[in-house]
Amino acid sequence: MKTILLTTISLLFINILCHAQCWQNIETGDTHSFGLATDGSLWAWGENSKGYLGDGTTTSANLPVKIGLDEDWANLSTGRKHTLAVKNNGSLWSWGSNFDGQLGIGNNDQKNSPVEVDNNSNWRSVSAGGQISFAIKTDGSLWAWGSNFNGYLGDGTTIDRNTPIQIGSDTDWKLVATGDNHTAALKEDGTLWTWGWNFDGQIGDGTNDKKGIPGQVGSEDNWQYISAGDRHTLGIKTDGTLWAWGDNFQGKLGVGSNDDLNTPTQVGTDTWELIATGSDHSLGIKTDKTLWSWGSNFRSQLGDGTSSSSNVPVQIGDSNNWKEINTDEDHSIALNDEGEIWTWGDNEVGQLGDGTTENKNIPIEIVCTVSNTINTYLSLIGNLYPNPAEDLINIDVSQLHKKDLYFEIYNHSGQTATPLQGINHSGRIDVSSLEQGIYVLRLSLGNENTAKVFIKM
Repeated sequence: MKTILLTTISLLFINILCHAQCWQNIETGDTHSFGLATDGSLWAWGENSKGYLGDGTTTSANLPVKIGLDEDWANLSTGRKHTLAVKNNGSLWSWGSNFDGQLGIGNNDQKNSPVEVDNNSNWRSVSAGGQISFAIKTDGSLWAWGSNFNGYLGDGTTIDRNTPIQIGSDTDWKLVATGDNHTAALKEDGTLWTWGWNFDGQIGDGTNDKKGIPGQVGSEDNWQYISAGDRHTLGIKTDGTLWAWGDNFQGKLGVGSNDDLNTPTQVGTDTWELIATGSDHSLGIKTDKTLWSWGSNFRSQLGDGTSSSSNVPVQIGDSNNWKEINTDEDHSIALNDEGEIWTWGDNEVGQLGDGTTENKNIPIEIVCTVSNTINTYLSLIGNLYPNPAEDLINIDVSQLHKKDLYFEIYNHSGQTATPLQGINHSGRIDVSSLEQGIYVLRLSLGNENTAKVFIKM
């Protein structure tokens, strides 16, 4: 019987691993990262000194931690120190640093967990920059808040805003991308508009003059996608060609030189599907689904196995199944078609999410929320009784702060059988509603996770 049980448990873990690729979206901040799971739950890791992660603490984490109990997150965007997110119902939420009012909640107070920005439910998408925030409503109107130094917000003033204000009166905005101190946006007609700081030509209008209101870049109406980084901008046109302008430190424009450019310049002749701009490097996915990077590589953020910078795109690995990319300071993150998250670069405060603080010069996989503790499951069976169980199981929690202890139960397929919830003071868990089978009980105390296996009779 014992041999059969161990064999069955081993098969359970294999099954969980096979179903562990459960991510649907990714985001990065200055020194932290986010993963949106397929079940709608939100997870974060990295630096948390100002509540960047949104888990209600200021404790950093080098493994993913779940953000609250909600599982209805739709999309999010992370700036250097704050995050914006929209839920499925169209409500807008923010958390993190709020020195310049970038959370949009009417004050400048830091928030360590998500707070609703207003009572509206008509928000469509968000973009967070340095201390700047932008969002587009479902009616196509554009809204901004946060720091307005040098006209970052585009409202024609230099007045900081701690609540959303509409930018102009147009209602045909399609996409907005916010950098450290400038913004680029696309309209539904395919035209490109930029504003903000322009010392390095990141506005792309042929000058180095700052601009306090949106201005059109050229006369083309074939822009498809844009990304704004730290003083540089990348754009993809409808024919798949890639264009770059602005600061070119360490070749982050990818044009084969290190010279700054104040107008869009084509990057090679290949066709591209997606781009992401960081502080001093850039990422791109070509139409063949291969992954490429260029620019500074001082902290291995290019992911090509070296520490050499490059002013032209270099391929990362040989996979051709990439679908999403994101980067900010000196680390990068990518998502493939299998739902797997891979990260690389600077890891000083755990922003890669692999359980260490060691830099990585090639992509490493960040396992799914269920499998973060898989390596410890088999060694942690015990202190759970009765096992097998019929209606109740008991955990010895006498040495723990029970008010901070949470649990989830996963079935043999690695799917959530019970939602995340607090454990009662007795350490007793009701499993009467579960069908017969083998389950994993995952316990969370702060940033620490452990797990137990039990059989439901």
